[in-house]
Amino acid sequence: MSAPLRIAFVADGDPENPMKSGSGSPARLIGALRKQGHIVHGVDASLRGVERYLLAARLFRLDRRHWRARFWLHSAAFAARSLRARAQLVRIQAREPLDAVLMYGNDCLPVDGLPVPLFLYADNFSLHTKPIAHSNMAQLTPAEQRQAHVNEGRVFGAARHIFTFSRYIATQFTELAGIDPARLEPVYAGASIDLPERHGSPSWPQPPRILFVGRDWRAKGGPIVMAALEKIVSRFPDVRLTVVGVRELPDAVRRVPWVEDLGLLDKTKPDEAARLSAAYAAATMFVLPTEYDSFPIVILEAMANGLPVVTTNVWALPEMVRDGETGYVIPPGDADGLARRLHGLLADPEQARRMGAAGRARAEQLFTWDHVAQRVVAGIRLRIGAADASPSPAERADA
Repeated sequence: MSAPLRIAFVADGDPENPMKSGSGSPARLIGALRKQGHIVHGVDASLRGVERYLLAARLFRLDRRHWRARFWLHSAAFAARSLRARAQLVRIQAREPLDAVLMYGNDCLPVDGLPVPLFLYADNFSLHTKPIAHSNMAQLTPAEQRQAHVNEGRVFGAARHIFTFSRYIATQFTELAGIDPARLEPVYAGASIDLPERHGSPSWPQPPRILFVGRDWRAKGGPIVMAALEKIVSRFPDVRLTVVGVRELPDAVRRVPWVEDLGLLDKTKPDEAARLSAAYAAATMFVLPTEYDSFPIVILEAMANGLPVVTTNVWALPEMVRDGETGYVIPPGDADGLARRLHGLLADPEQARRMGAAGRARAEQLFTWDHVAQRVVAGIRLRIGAADASPSPAERADA
């Protein structure tokens, strides 16, 4: 039996807290790694207290979006996070030599001068988000963008290997950042809620419920959902739309009689996590016609709950949802297309159940944190010369 790996997991935000970093992905991956016997130290690279306020003041701009983008991507912020993370790694190394540093994202360079190999786990990178109008990268000046690209390039250059959430983003790393494909490996991600147990064939909820989960109502396609449902609600007068997690749901939407708003639900609080699980269990299908999303974990949660998913054909979403098999993918902004797909699923419960079952099977095969952890460990062992580096055929299953 191979010795456990000793890993420091770095993230901007507490990687142990699912509400503080990466939509819960770091915390879930850390949990899966520990479950498999590995020793993992969480390292929070985010700035705290006086240091945070001083940096925010130094980077201040009247345009709030520009100010926020500078706080995340400016060289001063990059350097401060790098120093904070490195200091923690030095303390860990003094107690127990590390086999590897695994970092979620590309926001700092924590291993500068340290004899520990760096591995990345990434769902996007700033250069890739530059064309997205509301991304942080798009708010920067050209000079600031160039410097952010340089900083990110330093991280990529230092990384021994880059694990990605999808094949799509691995391709983007090569095409936009010039990363050798041999240094990239899609390992995917898992749901941020526990996989529910199977209890036979799911029943058709009454009234039928369409579930929407996302923080940004506009960017995640909320207005498109409303426009689509308004086209078909007369044919399905008992249909309900359940909305979860939206920061600022418009009052006009909240007043619609067939809309139920559950508000923000904190997965770290048992009662709120139970309400979220109940929302998935009560749903008939899941909808997320997002304009911009790298790898939305909520889609995996819906698939894990046996729901057919209707989403958009952007970024890695077509890898997650197989069009016509586990749900449908449509162009962003296509309210008519969304209405047709929702109508078809509402009119044919058997088809909806078949798609939901196929999505559940796909989630179990590819998109669980146990599988992700196995792939990551195999990749690290291979590149540090440790034993047992070859994953099983199931771990290498083609998406």
